[in-house]
Amino acid sequence: MELRQAIRQGLPFSALEAVSQQLDLSTQQCGLLLGIPPRTVARRKEARQLNPQESDRRSEEHTSELQSPCNLVCRLLLE
Repeated sequence: MELRQAIRQGLPFSALEAVSQQLDLSTQQCGLLLGIPPRTVARRKEARQLNPQESDRRSEEHTSELQSPCNLVCRLLLE
């Protein structure tokens, strides 16, 4: 599946789990870096799917903010 299409449909929650594990963070902490409230992270875990807005959160990879923790998480989610 093409990346753009995957983002439009919403990434699987396993993508957030994989990034969290790589960064040695909880999924709650990783969600906070993306601006996703803990209760929403819990709901997404149950549904096993992020919505398209959360999947595309802060994915502007061509900005000067690429080294911020939030953008690092987003870049890892998209890889």
